[in-house]
Amino acid sequence: MRNLLSAVTIALFFGCSASAPSRLADSVTDTNHNLLPGTRARGSVDAMLGAIGLKAEPRGEESYFTRSTLPDWTQLQVYNAGSVDRTQSDIRELKRIGLSAAAVASLEASAKIEGENKYRLQMLQIRDGQRVAGELRRLANGDPELRGLLMVPNLRIVTSVEQVFGHDTSAKLNASAGVTANATKVGAYDIALNFAGGATSSDVLKISDGTVIAYRLARLCWSKDASFLTFIVDAPGRDACPPEMVETPNFSASVPVPTGEALQNIIWALADTGSPDCTWRYETLAPECLSSGAYRRCAMEKAVREAKANNCERAYELAMLTQCHDAGAAQTLVATGAMPICNYLKAR
Repeated sequence: MRNLLSAVTIALFFGCSASAPSRLADSVTDTNHNLLPGTRARGSVDAMLGAIGLKAEPRGEESYFTRSTLPDWTQLQVYNAGSVDRTQSDIRELKRIGLSAAAVASLEASAKIEGENKYRLQMLQIRDGQRVAGELRRLANGDPELRGLLMVPNLRIVTSVEQVFGHDTSAKLNASAGVTANATKVGAYDIALNFAGGATSSDVLKISDGTVIAYRLARLCWSKDASFLTFIVDAPGRDACPPEMVETPNFSASVPVPTGEALQNIIWALADTGSPDCTWRYETLAPECLSSGAYRRCAMEKAVREAKANNCERAYELAMLTQCHDAGAAQTLVATGAMPICNYLKAR
């Protein structure tokens, strides 16, 4: 993570505003373009999906994103919105608002549609504010620098990107359009996408394999107990938080969630399909999971449903069921307690 002071310095130098429009909003544009309001191209090298930072607004120029951090995501959900075809008018507008020469070269090399005067990009999006809120609460508990950064006003998150990938990766993404992937940070600055279905179910794709051509930002607007996030798209004149939401989270009012080994044990059980050890307990709490072949994952999916229905004790029992193979692992859940586990499962 970049030093928090540098992020604040950028904000002070360029002057962040809650609803200031792009400085060149009245400049001559190609009015035939199909770009959505708030689409940006300048600063795309910083604009990895899920990155958090500030909007720089140099006087007389287009605003752009400056990255402060890429959080250590483990359960971020990324929606594959499929391909989008960009016309020459779209590309001219992207160049006007700051598309770099390197990005143009990537377009020409990998995105040109044969026989057409168009370019095919892949669109990836973050949509689930409740999941993001839960992840950020958990990460902030163990990362004072991230916690401090989230207290800085006017933060933005990259919620949508249009990227150029190689032909093989683009084909896999096209085959899995409409599928949601679990996204995990890997290395210092990359995101791995693991799709739950479609042609890429056995593949892990890295966002860094592609080049960001265009992106959209959103303001982070929190509920007052920091349990939920709303993304307000940063577009001219309409990026302020609603009156019932706040810009900076009140973590002292946050609901507790599992951390450390307990969290890792829960995450493991959510994905594990190995044979259970205590089948007699499954027969009582989740008999359908014995015949499903998914075992622990099935039990945890049932626990999520119970948590969302506010049946927290039953959700806790089901979570404990998945740890009966290891007394030490079970003890981490006992030490955490039913409510934090229920809170975490509600957010899934």
